[in-house]
Amino acid sequence: MKRNPQIFVLIGLTLLFYLNVQAQSVPPLINYQGRLTGQTGAPLAAGVYGIQFRLWDDPLASGTNDLIWGQLYSNIAIQSNGVFNVILGGGTPLLNPTPAVNNLAYAFNGTNCFLGVTVVASNGSPLSLPSEILPRQQLLSVPFALQSQQAQIASSVVPNSIVNASLSGGIVTLTNLAPRPIGTNVGVGGLAMSASSATNSIITNLVATIVTTGRPVFVSVVPDGSGLASALVTADAYFKIVRDQTVIAIFNIGVSEGNAMDLPPGILNTIDIPPAGSHTYSIQMQIIAADPSTGVGDSVLIAYEL
Repeated sequence: MKRNPQIFVLIGLTLLFYLNVQAQSVPPLINYQGRLTGQTGAPLAAGVYGIQFRLWDDPLASGTNDLIWGQLYSNIAIQSNGVFNVILGGGTPLLNPTPAVNNLAYAFNGTNCFLGVTVVASNGSPLSLPSEILPRQQLLSVPFALQSQQAQIASSVVPNSIVNASLSGGIVTLTNLAPRPIGTNVGVGGLAMSASSATNSIITNLVATIVTTGRPVFVSVVPDGSGLASALVTADAYFKIVRDQTVIAIFNIGVSEGNAMDLPPGILNTIDIPPAGSHTYSIQMQIIAADPSTGVGDSVLIAYEL
């Protein structure tokens, strides 16, 4: 191929790729370092040069449809040994022809990418009939890491920004969800469960604390797994469900004196709507006709946010 004698051969190429792999952003920039020499191998004279960089989808084709990206850098400093450095992605977009893509973050969607370099000016003077230096250099896997920008952006999703329409059906299943924490003092999403009341005892054990977000909370007395949840009463009594120091539900259990009654499981339950924060639920009992044998047996208090 006949070359303009003022066009220089590019040798000793080194590509250094600056990729910020943090989740915040990936800059669409490539740090490109090279060395320009003349056709005899002597380094290009030190000075300021204009160099055009273009990305192609073919090692030889030069049609508009084959151009992926292109920018012109008019003030590249060449050192005395011919070495220069430039950050691709920060130059002036080429206007003729207009690249299909002018953002390096989207320039590596295809399977092939070839870099073409053309020296177009020397110390402010345009070169006559500048031609692209051949062969073009194929860019391999490292520049394609710019594609990770989309994945990095996905890792920094704004809270509350994902809606139901963004989820694929069947992806979020029960097996993919974390189990609900259980304990006498749990955080948001947990199941607060008191210690067992033990058999036919007083009810000071039925206390549990949960952190809520302001949604309704279901509170109930249920079996502890060792037997039936029961309140053994020999006279009229009031059972109260208490949140912190406030009574939120009252149940009147009335029987004739001298008799006993087993409460069916789940009879003591309510739905509370507390403000967001940490809340302690408990059960209190007020006996109208005192009897030391009255109490709650084999039960636990549970509370969880709906």
